[in-house]
Amino acid sequence: QMYRLPPQGAGGRRRLAQGTDDGAMAGERKPTLRGGRRPVRGAELRRALGAGTAAWMFGNVWFAAISGSAFTLFIKSMEASPFQFGLMTSLQYIAALVSIPASLLIERSGARRKFFFWGHYFQRAMWFALALAPLWVMSRYGVSQAGLALNLFIPLLLVMYAGGAIGGPAWVSWMA
Repeated sequence: QMYRLPPQGAGGRRRLAQGTDDGAMAGERKPTLRGGRRPVRGAELRRALGAGTAAWMFGNVWFAAISGSAFTLFIKSMEASPFQFGLMTSLQYIAALVSIPASLLIERSGARRKFFFWGHYFQRAMWFALALAPLWVMSRYGVSQAGLALNLFIPLLLVMYAGGAIGGPAWVSWMA
């Protein structure tokens, strides 16, 4: 939808049309989003962007804590073979294939926010399963069953990455 700017006043400044608060011409419909919601502007937009930035900072610290050398040491403690180690490092890219049907579903439904939150909530919740499942297997069957724990860990890791592949396109589409 194209927006018309109000006419320019004296000194080249734009003036608001009489009786409107967003610069819409008198008698024009004000811009709305799907579902009849108004676009976020001003202080409300600034607050929302600040909250998004704060959430991103905590998420980034969390991601740095669970990836990299900590993840590598965890995998090595389960005695992963070079093939399994390579497979686990590529699972994120394999799971990215889920983003194609997810993108189509997000665009068709228009529920970007819902897909973003549920995809990433699921992804974060899967870390509990990823941490506890191998520990449970090794505590129940002994350290000698580290291979079984690893075979349980790999599909859970794929499912966790798939949650991110659903939430990621929703975020990009929502913020665009």
